[in-house]
Order: sequence, then C-alpha cells, then structure tokens
Amino acid sequence: MGYMLDEEFLLDSLDLNGNNIEEFKELIKEMEDKTLCMRVDSDKLSLLSITGSNGGAIYCNLMAPYKIWIVKDKHYFLQNSMVSKGNIMEKGNFKNLIKEAENKTKLLLVYDNTPIFTSAEFPLSVFQQNDETLCYSDKPSLGRDISIAEQFETGKEVTIILRTINSISKVYAMRSSSYSYIRQTILLDIMEEIRKRKILYCEEEKEKEEEKKQDNKENKENNQEDNEKVPFVCRGWHIDNKNSWIELEFQSMGHDINKRYDFKDDIVPGVKIITSDTGYSSLRIQSIWRIGNTVCIENEFSRKHTGTKKHREMSEEFRTAIFDEMNQEILTKYEELPKKLFELKTVILTEGEKAAFSYISKTMKYAFKIVKMTAAISKQRSIKLERIVMEKMDYSKRITAYDLVIQTINAIKELDDIPVTAVENMKKAITKLVYVPFS
Repeated sequence: MGYMLDEEFLLDSLDLNGNNIEEFKELIKEMEDKTLCMRVDSDKLSLLSITGSNGGAIYCNLMAPYKIWIVKDKHYFLQNSMVSKGNIMEKGNFKNLIKEAENKTKLLLVYDNTPIFTSAEFPLSVFQQNDETLCYSDKPSLGRDISIAEQFETGKEVTIILRTINSISKVYAMRSSSYSYIRQTILLDIMEEIRKRKILYCEEEKEKEEEKKQDNKENKENNQEDNEKVPFVCRGWHIDNKNSWIELEFQSMGHDINKRYDFKDDIVPGVKIITSDTGYSSLRIQSIWRIGNTVCIENEFSRKHTGTKKHREMSEEFRTAIFDEMNQEILTKYEELPKKLFELKTVILTEGEKAAFSYISKTMKYAFKIVKMTAAISKQRSIKLERIVMEKMDYSKRITAYDLVIQTINAIKELDDIPVTAVENMKKAITKLVYVPFS
C-alpha cells in the first residue's frame, strides 16, 4: 500500500510522485524522522576520496584537515584507507548506494570515525560556504577533494543535513551556521492551516462573511462546519532529496467562479507549496490556476532559510508568521484573475475583417512583449507558440481578448521541449497575459 522508504530512499535518483494526500503525509513524516540537521565545526570532518573498489572494499584516500598529506623523506603522500562493503551490506540492501558512490559521487564524508555517503551536489555546497564556486568543478577529481578538505581547515561552524536508513547515512548539503532548517512537515502544517481558513473570491462573499461574524453564535457554528470540510483536492505531489511539493485545487470554489462568470472553460484556483529541508529551495507558496488543462502561477510568497534562532527551531512564532503572510499574499488574492478574465470577454479584437490575421498577429507580439514571453521561454519557442495559436484561430468570427488569452494558455502545453528550469517562468508569463491592457 503506497510507498515505504527503504534503502533506495538515500539515492540521488529518488523520484516519488502521486496524488493521494494521505500517502504524501505519511511519506513526509517518515522522511522527516530520517533526517538530521547537525551543526559541527568543519575541522572535525574528514574526507574519503574514492580511488577504486573490488567485491569487498571501497579504496580511498583519507584527507583530514591539517593532515591531508603524509610527509616521508621529504616526499608527500596521501594516506590510503578503505571501507568494507560487507559492513555496509550487513545493515541492509545498500548495493545501489555503494554503486552510486563508486561510479558517480566518488566521495565519502567522515564524522566521529563514521563514513557517510554524499550526494552529487554536496561538494558544491561546501565551496559555497567560502564563495569558492568560481574554481569549482562538479566532476569528481583528486584536486577537487583536496580543495574540499582544505575548506574544512577553517574550523568554522557549519550545518550539514543528513538522512539515515538502518544507521547508514548520507549527507546532502553543507550550509552556514546561520542556516534555518525548515522541517518537511511545514508542508502539512500549511495544508492544515489552509483547511481551516475561509478562502473567498469576490467582494460579495467577503461582505457576507463579515456579516456572519457579527453574530458570535452563528460564527462558531460556521467554524465548526468549515473544520469538517476538506476545501481542496490534491492535483499531484512530488518528493525527492532536494525538494518536495504538493499542488492543491479548490474545486468547489472553481465551480462557483465558473458559474458566477459563465466561463465555458474550466477556471479552478489552487495553491502549490514547495520546500527543501536540504536548502536547495526556499519555502514557497504559490497561488495557481488551472485553466483548461494548463496550470498557471500567479502570486508567490517565499521564506528563505535564514532567521532567528527561534525560527530555526520551527517555533510557533515562525509558523504564525508563515500563515499570516500566506493569507495576505496568497489566500486573499483569488478575486482579481477571474474578474479580469471576465472583462476580457468584452474586449473585441476583430469581427471577421480581412485584416483580422494581421491584427491578431500584432496583438500577440504586443502581449508577448508585455509579459516578457521571450525571456521566459526563449525567442524560438515564443515564435512557435504564436504560430500554434494563429493556426487555431477562426478569423471569420469575432475574436475577443478572452479568446486570444485562453487559446494561448491552452496552446502552451504543445511546447514539449521547454527545459525544466524554464517551466515556472513560463507558467508565470502566461498568467500575466490575463492582465495585459488589450483595450
């Protein structure tokens, strides 16, 4: 039944996906239980730079701070060492983790005489502590590993984030001593807070809600009803060892919006929550809209991994601050987009004129310039998107700004060559089309 975190959980290739909320909750809790954020002095750390292996052992060069080299007869040598594969396999089926270390990462960290596996991103995170990224190479090499060991000689306090299965650990990142560890379960706290809140999408609803609050008894009854409701459904979730996220949709609110504005296209609001306990992403909360089958991103609130000691301990003060900003920046701002979309229905661009094709083409170029589409997806893809939309238009009929925006948003999914790093910028750019002043 669902996923269980086993030895494969430690691999860089971990890639879990689903849409069952309960399964997501269990995985996040289990992941947090297996994660440790630890502050240590860097000169208490050593490295094992992997040089080779056989069926029973991993051969390494041991590099300890201040003792990287052994001097003998005025010659410098690296200290040889080895790690027993048998000792690791006694703890569980870590065959693939050992292969990853031998063939990909080629590096182990040592703390308190215990070898710890490393992620492929770990070396870069070490160099980032001393702004040494300009001379960093992500290709495993002896020179890289010597440089890492030299970084440890600063002796300054650093933060390392580990995950452990059956007493075998792997470190995913090294951060500064002021790093604010945001636990994975903040995702679940935020979901629960959203579940409790009344999310409104128009002024009339807000006015009605204020009227209800005048009657304390009625207000208590409403709160009880709200707590029994599940105001969202899960569109999907993803977990790996760098980031976790979940997309939630307010489908009942979407139904009300579509009914109120008589939208024939499905316009459904939602929220996406993203975090990284290993520090590869800020805690981010986005308001999203599913328009047809395309997910768009509108507003975003983020919190970096910095803050007071109380914040680093995930205090109630920290959670309250997150909830308040989420409410202000995300949950209270679902009103404008459907209203703007509705207004676009009244903006007539063409009515079957001969020059309709030319005018729509000019209008698209204007709109793409306003939302900086080229910067988001590249000039070549921007031209391709315009061509796809232009081919789908019926120029013999009336075309409104609403038609043009919806057609463009629907067509974006036909661009199947967008790099992963550009997907968010694309989703933000197409949302901005709704706010382009066409009239």
